[in-house]
Amino acid sequence: QEMVSEDVGYLIGGALEFYLEQGMLLADVHTGNIGMIQPADYTKPMWAITDPGHMVPTDVRWLDLTLEML
Repeated sequence: QEMVSEDVGYLIGGALEFYLEQGMLLADVHTGNIGMIQPADYTKPMWAITDPGHMVPTDVRWLDLTLEML
């Protein structure tokens, strides 16, 4: 709800929906932890969840998952 009025809110919402459909709830995403990044192998910046906080598994296959720090 906080990000609905943000220009990129629908993009972040789409990412959150994707992960939720995969069995992962990213529980601490807000405007303070999204931003523009530009990986070395990309030609232009893109929006990203820069600090997803805690992932809450909603599917047992992710119970032991750890995410790599970038």
